[in-house]
Amino acid sequence: MRDKIRNWLLLAGTCLLIVAIDQLVLFVVGQTRWQYDPVLGYRLRSNWQLVSYTGAMSTTNKWGHYDDDFALQKPARQLRGLMIGDSVTMGVHLPREQSFANQLEDLLQRFDSRHASYQMINTGTEGYDTSQERQMLTEALRFDPDFIVIGYCLNDIIEPYLLNRDLGSTGRFSGMQQATFPLWGYLINETGFGRLVVKMNEDRHMAEDQHRYSLYSVERMVQSADAAHWTQGWNSTLAELETIYGMASERQIPIVLALFPYTFQLFRSDWQSPQQRLALHAEQHRVDWIDATSLFEKASHMRLYRNLLQADTAPIRPDEKGELTRFAAQVYFRDFNHFTAAGHQLVALQLTQYLSSKGLVDIEPEAFAQYQQEQNNLPIDFDRRLSSNLESLRDRQRLFMRLGLVGEAEKIATLIEAIHGDYAGNR
Repeated sequence: MRDKIRNWLLLAGTCLLIVAIDQLVLFVVGQTRWQYDPVLGYRLRSNWQLVSYTGAMSTTNKWGHYDDDFALQKPARQLRGLMIGDSVTMGVHLPREQSFANQLEDLLQRFDSRHASYQMINTGTEGYDTSQERQMLTEALRFDPDFIVIGYCLNDIIEPYLLNRDLGSTGRFSGMQQATFPLWGYLINETGFGRLVVKMNEDRHMAEDQHRYSLYSVERMVQSADAAHWTQGWNSTLAELETIYGMASERQIPIVLALFPYTFQLFRSDWQSPQQRLALHAEQHRVDWIDATSLFEKASHMRLYRNLLQADTAPIRPDEKGELTRFAAQVYFRDFNHFTAAGHQLVALQLTQYLSSKGLVDIEPEAFAQYQQEQNNLPIDFDRRLSSNLESLRDRQRLFMRLGLVGEAEKIATLIEAIHGDYAGNR
């Protein structure tokens, strides 16, 4: 009997020691902002602090969304909108309040006279494809939304090739490992020993990921959107969208598809066929859509002539108009597809007009138009993530000088000098 008790105590002690060592390893290796989820693959951890590119701190809410906290039960006379999407919808790298969901909430509080309060629920999550967005919608319908916005980015078509092991990828995203069985998924992603294994294989997986990214890029896809190479991605995303549309229709919830562009698509109508195909698919299912491509093109053109081109600068020649207008678009894009705060504001303003046109809100048109005019007249802020490539920076400096923005050009000159000094010091 004593031997049996001793053996049980030894077993319990061994298990406790293993757990303690595992927790120590987890402390050293560190957790990511992602939490393993057997349905979604991964999700943002609840109440987790995220740091924006400016250093501002934002915290995820209790539901694991990049949003403020709110009650499950919708209060009387509250308008609830549900945003589903990926990192663009999420507003990754920006302070939480700058996402178009939060800016839309602020606009409705200011200009709508019908409702008592507003909650725009931002479930956008970095790296999600359309299947995960459909699964997130299934979960988020419990919040009783009055309308749904799908923030659609074209990487939804190619991400299955990059993140799904069944299609030949490593099955990894931002330190999270895809798993067939939930228990294995938890062990590899949430324990110290599992995180250590993932960390040890990071370099090898990164090399494999880079190779696949070179094969499956959005830029390649938009140039040959109908090629057989992309058939599986298209079939998957259209099927998932059809399911999403059906879920909304079944519950009689208004839904709109917001199509977001990549910067290299702007002013290139021959590269915009994916948005046209998605819009046609939405129409076939009697779903409204907003193509933000033309929205950003018009805004960039307006910014070029209203805010950027200085009065004492030579008029823009036809042969340089395209380059300068694309440069003006950088007011709205931090990189090739993620928006600045100004870009998110543009989307929020468009959604406000859409909701008004559908009779979901009562907006005073003159006050709203005046507000838009005031925003257009504000000084612009180039909030783009800058490259450390000297050639790229010199080209940026040249364009600032061409527009007469000497102060901005001098900032770039200072940065070039600092980078050049670092290069010289490392030789």
